[in-house]
Order: sequence, then C-alpha cells, then structure tokens
Amino acid sequence: MKFKVFMIEDLDLCERKEEPLNVEVRNI
Repeated sequence: MKFKVFMIEDLDLCERKEEPLNVEVRNI
C-alpha cells in the first residue's frame, strides 16, 4: 500500500529527474 505513495513521488522525481536513485532508496 505504501508503494502507491512512492509511485506518486516517483512521478514528481521523474519530472525533475534530479535524484532518481533517491526514489529507489525510499522504495525499500
């Protein structure tokens, strides 16, 4: 269920493309 929340942030990060690796770290 938390994955959905991360997905929303993923979209924001994808647009900024600043630190895509940060998303993976938070995904854990």
